[in-house]
Amino acid sequence: MPIQTFNTFPRPIPDSGGGSNVKRIQRGENTLTLTTTDIAISAVDLTKSVVMVSLFSPSTSPANSLVGAEITSPTNLRLNLNTAGASPKVSWQVIEYNNVKSKQSGTTAIPSTNTNQSISAVNLSKSILIVSFRSTSTATSGHNNNAELTTSTNINFEINDATPTGYWQVIEFL
Repeated sequence: MPIQTFNTFPRPIPDSGGGSNVKRIQRGENTLTLTTTDIAISAVDLTKSVVMVSLFSPSTSPANSLVGAEITSPTNLRLNLNTAGASPKVSWQVIEYNNVKSKQSGTTAIPSTNTNQSISAVNLSKSILIVSFRSTSTATSGHNNNAELTTSTNINFEINDATPTGYWQVIEFL
């Protein structure tokens, strides 16, 4: 049985001057049977919260095994799958931070192997990028997707998948 795992992990959080910069973490696991799954969460401050996901799917098709994650309201987490049917299992974490200067988030359609997304300027030494991907591809191999903050005002997406969508979050700490 083919297995694909997908993880999004942030780089280490900059030191905020002592103590924990994490206010609260909410976690869960859901098996997706629909293309859009809304999950109720305890209220968070949207300007200080991010979502991270990891996924297990028995499918080799990215359309069935890549999930885009976004916090759509203070009490809702949305998981987006392109094609229902493979029932991937998604583990998620909503992390609310203290000492946040700014948070930017959005979705970017990625039409080519190297795509840039402009953002408002951030201090790279105090910012992290978290990305998840959703795809329409039915190819059974070669779905590698990458994103990085290349400058203080740019996210670069590098892919070899057929037109995925990147769900990105940039959080800058004080």
